Amino acid sequence: MKWLFFIAFIFFTNLLYAANFAVMDFIADGVEHSLSIGTYETFVSNFKPSGFTLVSKMKVRKTADDMGVQLSTATPQQMKSVMEKLGITHIVFGKVSKIKGEYVVSVNFVKAGNPPDSAIVSDKAEFSDSYIEPVKNLAQKLAKQLKGSKGGSSKPTAKSDKVSSPQNSPNYQAKKVRDAKACEYAREENSVEVWQDYLDTFPDGECTFEAEMELRKMKRDHEEAEAARLAREQAARDQRRQRAAQEQADKINQEQYAMNQTQAASGRYWSPKYFGNWASAKTHCQNLTYGGYSDWHLPTISELRTLVTPRACSRTHPYGECPITDRDYFQSSYKKGKCHCNKEGWKKSVLGDTGRMWSATQSDNGRVWYIYFNSGSIYADNKSDPYNSMDYRCIR
Repeated sequence: MKWLFFIAFIFFTNLLYAANFAVMDFIADGVEHSLSIGTYETFVSNFKPSGFTLVSKMKVRKTADDMGVQLSTATPQQMKSVMEKLGITHIVFGKVSKIKGEYVVSVNFVKAGNPPDSAIVSDKAEFSDSYIEPVKNLAQKLAKQLKGSKGGSSKPTAKSDKVSSPQNSPNYQAKKVRDAKACEYAREENSVEVWQDYLDTFPDGECTFEAEMELRKMKRDHEEAEAARLAREQAARDQRRQRAAQEQADKINQEQYAMNQTQAASGRYWSPKYFGNWASAKTHCQNLTYGGYSDWHLPTISELRTLVTPRACSRTHPYGECPITDRDYFQSSYKKGKCHCNKEGWKKSVLGDTGRMWSATQSDNGRVWYIYFNSGSIYADNKSDPYNSMDYRCIR
């Protein structure tokens, strides 16, 4: 029974005097944030004080999140609660600043619950270019200073050599083997999922720091790739918009050139020639945007008559004897034959039109006036028949 009591005494004494520490993010005091990250990573990978066990930053963050504590704004009491939850006895605080053109890394090793400036040991390193060697030397120097200090592990030594160290137990050795295999597998796969699974399974494993660095690098690479993809997509959208704007500008220029040609020939601006029934022609002209303008309409019979050449049909020319006007709703004038021409060989339209062309002016009995440019004559036809289609132009 005495040896069982002795083993229990050693076990509980180990728990009582266990020394765990955590390294908090280094503060960037007037320097680039990336510099504080780099010096932090270099320090952690080289700071291995005897008698102390590092608790990973990932584990501290996860515990703080589970407790609803934001580390960046935590009160001393909240920070103390997180550290007690993890059994952390000491904390490393670091700061990177720039003084008179030189970079300075200051580090304090503090008992948990004490202010950052109440250090057990502290030191600093200066550098102007690369921080790797100065910070590495600083970490190793501090680790040596802690050996045998009051803040370290002061476990009672057992007088009996029969009590074996926990590191020699079968369970501990089996866990080390699983840790090594998991680490090797994570290195081979090198994916976010596998490294994260490793951290979840071995939060204090041999590859914990490597896993944290790989995950950070993968996150950074993913963010950079995503930013590059978004930039490419935005550039493509900008290019498409610029091309569409240029095509629209070219289209308007071409349309305005064609409009100017019709204005020079007739004195008015005319659209290209379209084809359809009377109702669709009137709606189309009202909604038309052409040459950068939207004030188009289907021409009245008087406006349409301006396209008739005088030598082709002197009767239906605007100054001819045909009495049909925009207010003539009856076909009496039309029946008298004053609006018919039969000359051949002359161009009947100043724009070169042939065949029938709608006007907006209504006659009687549901009819509207149109001009037959093969002869220059004016006739009336049914406006309601959807199958009765002919050419038309819009005017402004």
